[in-house]
Formats: sequence, structure tokens, C-alpha cells
Amino acid sequence: MHARDRYKLGMSGVREFSRADIPAVADLWLKVFCHRDGTSPQALRSCFEEMFLDHPWRGIPLPSLLYEDKDGAVVGFLGVLPRLMNFKGNPIHTAVTSQFMVDSSRHHGNAAIELMKRFLAGPQELSLTDGATQGARRIWEALRGEVATTYSCLWTRVLRPAQYTLDLMKRRNTLKPLASAAKPFARALDTAVTRMPLTPYPLPISSSAGEEANTENVLRCVAELPPRWSLRPGYTLDSLEWLLQKAGEAKTRGHLRKVIVRGANHDVLGWYIYYAKPGGTGKVLQIGGREHGISEVLGHLFHDAWQAGALAVSGRLEPRFARELSEKRCDFVFHDVTVMIHSRRNDIVDAIQRNNAFLTRLDGEWWMRFQEESWI
Repeated sequence: MHARDRYKLGMSGVREFSRADIPAVADLWLKVFCHRDGTSPQALRSCFEEMFLDHPWRGIPLPSLLYEDKDGAVVGFLGVLPRLMNFKGNPIHTAVTSQFMVDSSRHHGNAAIELMKRFLAGPQELSLTDGATQGARRIWEALRGEVATTYSCLWTRVLRPAQYTLDLMKRRNTLKPLASAAKPFARALDTAVTRMPLTPYPLPISSSAGEEANTENVLRCVAELPPRWSLRPGYTLDSLEWLLQKAGEAKTRGHLRKVIVRGANHDVLGWYIYYAKPGGTGKVLQIGGREHGISEVLGHLFHDAWQAGALAVSGRLEPRFARELSEKRCDFVFHDVTVMIHSRRNDIVDAIQRNNAFLTRLDGEWWMRFQEESWI
């Protein structure tokens, strides 16, 4: 039934998102996430168009969804970005959700549940998000979704402990004056602390060589991942280029660095992709490498971030690298925002829950720049 026909009948419900819906959905985003009524800026509308309509996976029939009330007003939205992954050597369709929202001031029914039901009933073999809040998590779990527990863990390597502490303090209004007063001493204190014997924050060093990676380099590295990862990304050159380009547009996170790390024999040990942010925390999008080379890759990453002036480096846990991360003095914490998965195939769910999946921030929604722009 066409949307106009439903309006005449006073019906409400879920339907597919189309290009004509962009203004209404962008206005809804502004209201729900920024608590602002009015017309959304063109930049925000363009972001919805790029992320959910003009991506490289347009040929996969996994549309974004919206919910209309009986008057035809858009009161809910669930963004869907189709992706290709490989499971045991075979391609599978994956659907990543993003920008899940409902205008609770206009709708008091089950729009969120109906959107998620329709989404999970789709033809995809794996559904996931790495941006689930507590409310979204409850909906996923009510519909038999699961928390990917180990992939929801975050690690942080503090590089400049005094300045990092002040940066945390500045986020609380009551501590801002104290942080400002202590700032002149923080740099000197960091210099001393990172060079002390038995310090928990040693100065990061690396003897490995690093070089700026291009898309072909990264694609080759992912293709050469050891077979223990039965679930892995199914990038093509074009799709990976698009992902890295869009991720690089999130300028407030820092400068996107893509680095190949080589050993003494010039052999590739691994790679990393992260946002280098002077005076802040560098956020890792993806890190990988050979089983016996990941320690060197991490060492090079932390050294690179130190040279860039970062106060710390943070990333999402790759469970098979947990020992090396711990040895490199990383701290671990489970954040409120979790990774959720759903599949009708038990073997795919088991692969993730048994840590046999290479799932990074580049394969979810975290890299999207919705929270990065001036419209907030």
C-alpha cells in the first residue's frame, strides 16, 4: 500500500526510507538528539543521503526504515547500512544499524519495537550495531539479540597521565578551575612520571618501521588475516576506499592515520588505523597483524600517538590481542554503549561469542560522523 493511501485510512506503521524522506528524518534527528525544533541544515541532510542511500552496497536490498504516525508524520527512524562479510570463506549479507530514534513527544506506542522487528525480519544473515545505548540494548535483547560481550570492552593506553587526568577533569564543571590551575605543572610531571623506574606509564618506544598505508595495502592486510578469524570483513577496493574517506571526514576526532608496520626483514607485521589527536585521546578504528607481530604493531601505534601529541590512545578490544594490550600497560573497561548482534544462524553467533570474528569499529557504525558536525 502506498504511503498516501495509508494517510487516507488513518493508518500508521513502518515503511522503507526513501530519498524524499530525507528532510523529515533529518529534522527528526535534530529534535531527538539535539533537542532543537526547526529545519535541519543541508549538511545534515547530505549526511543521511550519503550514509543510507549513496553507499557502495546499494545493490543489497536492506533499506533503512521509518515509522509514520496516523497523520503521516515521521516519528521514528532506523538507519541501515548493508555490508558484506565473509564467513568461513563464503560471503554473507550483514546489516549495521545506526541513528535509531523515536520522537517520544509525539509517539507513545511501540514504534521502536516495530522498527526493530521489521529490521530483524529482513534477509540479512547478521545484524549488528556497536552503538547500542541501554534503551536500544533492551529492545535488541527482547527480540533475541545478544551482547557481544568481549567486543564491547574498551582499552586505553595512557601516554601523558597528568595531562590526561586534567583533560578528564575539564569535562566536569566543578573541576574546571582546578584543572586550569594545575595545567602549568602537568607537562613537567608527565616528563618525570614516564621516565621513572617501574612507572605504570612508560614512555612508548618502537624499533619497527612504519609507513603510510593506502587502501590497497590495508585491503591486502585484511585478506591475509590468519584463518582463526572465521568471520571477517568482505571489503572491496571501492567499498574500503569509501569507508576510509567517510571516516576521515570526522575531523573533530583528529587526523586519520593509516600505517603499515614492518619488521627487521621488511616483512609486514600488521597495520593500524586511528585518529591522531594532539592534546586529546586518539581513537583506534582498526588494528590487526600477524600472531607474533601484534606487540610490535601496538608499540608502533603508541609511539606514533605520543609523537603526535596525544594524551592517550583508546580502542575497542580485539579479544585475541588482550594479552599484548595488557602487556603494553592498557586499562580495560566495559562501556555503557555495547555491541549487539542477531542472527538466525547459530554458527555465526557462536563465531562471534567465541572470539573468532574480526569485528572492528570500521565494521560498525562508530566511524560515522553524525556526532561530529557543527549542527549539534
